[in-house]
Amino acid sequence: MTVVKQSGITVLVSVRIDPVSGRATRSVADAATVALAQKVLGEGSEPRLCTAGQMPPHVARDYLALGVSQISQMPIRADARPEGIVSALANACRDDALVLMGPRGESGLGSGMLPYTLAQRLGRPLLNEVLDLVREGDGGWRVVQALPRGARRLPGVDGARGRGR
Repeated sequence: MTVVKQSGITVLVSVRIDPVSGRATRSVADAATVALAQKVLGEGSEPRLCTAGQMPPHVARDYLALGVSQISQMPIRADARPEGIVSALANACRDDALVLMGPRGESGLGSGMLPYTLAQRLGRPLLNEVLDLVREGDGGWRVVQALPRGARRLPGVDGARGRGR
């Protein structure tokens, strides 16, 4: 039996509604973000998956099939205001080293502003369009971002070194 420890990396996942069938599915972008977190962590650790609101069991199984052992489903009322959702997510993620999410909310409680308001609430930088992460020996992260026309950027605190914390 392999013991899997939590990593300090949370991936926020959502439910996607297929535009043709109307069926709830996992988000392709969120699944790619889970794969990135797994790559960063390697064997023996796994990211924590978290979703705001209820997730249909078949969608949760699709995320679990990616190789994680559980999904935290935070109860959110259907009439919840965005501030309440951000507050609940911030409380759930405040102790994590990194909070990752796909590039856009696809349905329901998802919003294009969620990453920005969550980063502000947590007091952390926001990096979008992340393609790759590598943990540095000093505890920082080397981040590769996608730019238009296939270009790549290594952002840094000073804008030149390609390293961020």
